[in-house]
Amino acid sequence: MRTDKKVIRLRKQQPLLTGSEIARKLNISRQHVSRILQHAGLNNKQPHYRKRVTTCLFCGKITFRQQKFCPNSDCREQYYYIDVTCSFCHYNFKILKSTVKKGYGRGSRYIYCSSTCYSKGKKQGT
Repeated sequence: MRTDKKVIRLRKQQPLLTGSEIARKLNISRQHVSRILQHAGLNNKQPHYRKRVTTCLFCGKITFRQQKFCPNSDCREQYYYIDVTCSFCHYNFKILKSTVKKGYGRGSRYIYCSSTCYSKGKKQGT
């Protein structure tokens, strides 16, 4: 395989590698790596290693400005909410994971969709 194709493949597979690291791996000069990347239209500048790169907690994509989740997507909802079924009326709904964890931590083994189902369920013992 030609060196320019190797350089392009390395840049696409490992975008955080610097030009000098690519040059060392392929045993070519940094200037040659820079020239190849310019002709291919790829980014020659890399983020500083001290700069903190954050990824989405749900899908793993790189996020901007140290956000926890992808902007304009439902990763946040899918991370925090889970699908559950009411123990009394068997209605499917979404609830926060933390609410379920708190309930189990307090000894509650049943999940209810509303206060009316909660009171009816407690009366029946479910």
